[in-house]
Amino acid sequence: MSRRVTLGASTGSPPTAAWRARARSSGWLYFKAHPIPGSERFTPGDGLVPVADTPYGRIADVICYDADFPALMRTRADIMLVPSHDWREYGAAHTEKASLRAIEGGYSLIRQDVEGVSAAYDGEGHVLAATDYFTTERQIRQITVAYVPVHGVTTVYDRIGDTFAWLCLAGVLALIVTALARPN
Repeated sequence: MSRRVTLGASTGSPPTAAWRARARSSGWLYFKAHPIPGSERFTPGDGLVPVADTPYGRIADVICYDADFPALMRTRADIMLVPSHDWREYGAAHTEKASLRAIEGGYSLIRQDVEGVSAAYDGEGHVLAATDYFTTERQIRQITVAYVPVHGVTTVYDRIGDTFAWLCLAGVLALIVTALARPN
């Protein structure tokens, strides 16, 4: 059996990602769920993150800006693929921010950026490999090679999501109300 997995992404309208495992008929076609406000005009996809069992573990995929939505990224996977196409001024920060999703989800995350910073992270947010289109010689093509863990872990964030943050906010509000209700 071939262990080759093919992922293709299009930056057309709407941006799409397609996945296919050779020697298998399984795969997916995913449409970007969150257009960039004021920049992309298309009907968004349904936001259902595709996950497939492969010889490399459970592989999932979202596109670029979709990774900025924690609820969408809360997916049981071992490896998350995030094809992207950023602009120079924001690409590096956007890629670095993706490391948070790897930590929250407990999976390896590979963010490939057509014209920007591409990086691979483990489930603890460590950079395993990175390339920068703008510092690559001749800016023609860049190749990033990374050996990523193929088994994700369950994290506290998987279990409780934003509950802790909401409890902290409720605690702060309770302290404010208590302080305002006290007589001087």
